[in-house]
Amino acid sequence: MAAASSNNASSSVAAVAAAAEGAGSGQNITLGLWYLSGRYQFVTEETLTLYIFAAVIISESVSVIGVVTNTINIIVFVRLGLRETTTISMLSLAVSDLLLSTVGLWNNLLYLPDFPLPVRKDEIFIVTGSVFRQFMGRASALITTFITIERCLCVIVPLKVRDIITRKRTIIVIITIFAITVGPSMYVYGNYRIGWNFYPDVNKTLFGAPYIDIPINNIVDRIISTIFGTFLLQFSFVTTCICTTYLVIHLRRASQFRLSHSSAKTAFNESSKDGQEKSANSSSSKEDRVARTVVVIATVFIICFTSGCISWLFYVFFPGFTWYGLYGQLFQMIFTLNYMTEPINSSVNLFIYYSMATNYRSMLGQMLGIVKKD
Repeated sequence: MAAASSNNASSSVAAVAAAAEGAGSGQNITLGLWYLSGRYQFVTEETLTLYIFAAVIISESVSVIGVVTNTINIIVFVRLGLRETTTISMLSLAVSDLLLSTVGLWNNLLYLPDFPLPVRKDEIFIVTGSVFRQFMGRASALITTFITIERCLCVIVPLKVRDIITRKRTIIVIITIFAITVGPSMYVYGNYRIGWNFYPDVNKTLFGAPYIDIPINNIVDRIISTIFGTFLLQFSFVTTCICTTYLVIHLRRASQFRLSHSSAKTAFNESSKDGQEKSANSSSSKEDRVARTVVVIATVFIICFTSGCISWLFYVFFPGFTWYGLYGQLFQMIFTLNYMTEPINSSVNLFIYYSMATNYRSMLGQMLGIVKKD
């Protein structure tokens, strides 16, 4: 998306000129009036600058937290062992979130006005962070979707889920997710001339990555953005919403059933089937705790990725929705909001696990010396 912004700037200017010509000739053309201003202004440039600056500060702070929390998550999950498929998936999510948070730290440093290195910041921002960060965001989204699908299968086919979602298949799915999200970025990097380049506008030789603006690159970039930026993200978002809704409904029904079943039990049943019911209740309680944890993780994902889904849809259906396009200000506001919310999504899982997962809390307590190992 970032690479296509500058390419659409010239087409927006041409549209403005054509619109102004049509309006000047007295033609009542709605499209002409639509483009007369050249670029919609939703807020003042000063307000937009302050908004972006505040977002960078917040994003940098959250990214630091994300690096720390996801490093802890990885250590905890490895020490817990990778016997359960859910643990493998959550470990993979922590790896993806760690990479996203680390890249976010570097991206935010490039916003510093007195950045000490002789680089073309806007170009280096794209090739060293923005592109890879977007693909890592897709990886986190797809892994979250896979986790919610697995939980739904536990509800729909509880007796067959262990045959459907095996450790081997889980590992294959995770590797595939990383392959289809990271792979296309390798092609995207080939569209930039990375190295020392002379920039006439500043009369300096800087380390940068100017975009190789040829038609085939623009076409392929658009295809990659549509498939991996839009389709995969929308698929992940919609699927996660559906699975999360289903899990919430299931948890409510299970809670109501246990409540009614508990009140209907007789003293005879309590004494004769005490051992069996305790075992069943313990297993059911564990599954429900995992389901609740997944629901909270998925809900945070849905909230944090809503702005990203909206921005990518606009990008596909509205050509002027680019950094320098007709809807440039709106693009910058939504893109910046997404730039803040993605690190938040990648940073909060430790707190969710600690508050809702007993085994995670116990292992973290042992690591910190708070809880003694049995």
